[in-house]
Amino acid sequence: MRQARKKIYWPRRPNSTVPPPKFKMPSSTRNSTNLWSVNFQNVRVFNWRELLEDWDNHMTMNPRVQTVVDNLRAACNPDSPYDFPLSHFLTYLNDEPEALKWFLYECVAMRWMWGEIRLDYVRELMNRVDLDSSFPVFPGSRRNQQTIRQFLEEHLTNEEKRAVDLMPPLIPVGRAGQGARNYLPAHRRLVVEVQVDEEEDSESDSDSESDDSSDSDSTTAGGPQPREGLPVFGVRFIREPSPKKANKDDMIEIRPTTDPELFQVRYRDLQDKISREVYLPLQGLRRYMSTVLRSANRDEDGFRCVQIDPPAAPSVLFNTRSLTAEIRDIIYDHLELAIDFWPRKTVV
Repeated sequence: MRQARKKIYWPRRPNSTVPPPKFKMPSSTRNSTNLWSVNFQNVRVFNWRELLEDWDNHMTMNPRVQTVVDNLRAACNPDSPYDFPLSHFLTYLNDEPEALKWFLYECVAMRWMWGEIRLDYVRELMNRVDLDSSFPVFPGSRRNQQTIRQFLEEHLTNEEKRAVDLMPPLIPVGRAGQGARNYLPAHRRLVVEVQVDEEEDSESDSDSESDDSSDSDSTTAGGPQPREGLPVFGVRFIREPSPKKANKDDMIEIRPTTDPELFQVRYRDLQDKISREVYLPLQGLRRYMSTVLRSANRDEDGFRCVQIDPPAAPSVLFNTRSLTAEIRDIIYDHLELAIDFWPRKTVV
């Protein structure tokens, strides 16, 4: 006797009082050749930008697009035998950036009608696309009205954000709209590269942090200057946890400047004796720290530890493999606290 199918309770769509319908594979799809083999899929489709734009222009789904949707729907069904690896989709989409962004959108949007989401797909796709870019053109696309990161932050729960390792924002959303938090035009952003002197490299960190004269030499005349008398927020990337190997470390030093909208971010490569500076607003600083910390966590042959040196708190040492969303959140809290209440430097 055939066993009764287990009843499934699907999660509701956010801000909706009506639960989505129970999953049921359409009759046209159940016996369709659109569904791939679980073990093998080597078909590649090209020119996804044109396929998606044609879909948006004529509101008729191309059979190739329909194939992706049908297989994703089957993969999202917990009772389905079609548990495809993500590589099936990546091959079919030819790893094209526009296709991956659209597919990431579909992975999240699938729950709106079918109540299920593949977080394993979402996590891997997040590492393959630029989260601060916008979606390509297709029906339902946010286009330039919303970045991919904003879309995910809006439609994923806090638990799902932790599961996919989505970095939380550095500052509360309500404060992000203030003028000081917005990106500045290109002519207001300064990037300077200077050579670090041998003598400066041999000095201690505290001495180099307070060397205001070298900072003023590396900025353009009339540009923002680091505010005097304030300590830096330091981030040290350690290759080998040994004092003898300290000259192989990299440093990031963050300082407030005379321009209240800008912060000086100074990167120092102690091994090659190179220093680079960039002046960023708070939103730019968030993106900078996001990229650096996530990259350190994923680097296959990189630094072993990251040491955080807040201006008015004890130093904290983390293994780069432990830079999870929770640990990075602690780092962002330290940085936000320093930004809001930057202490003055005192001499003991």
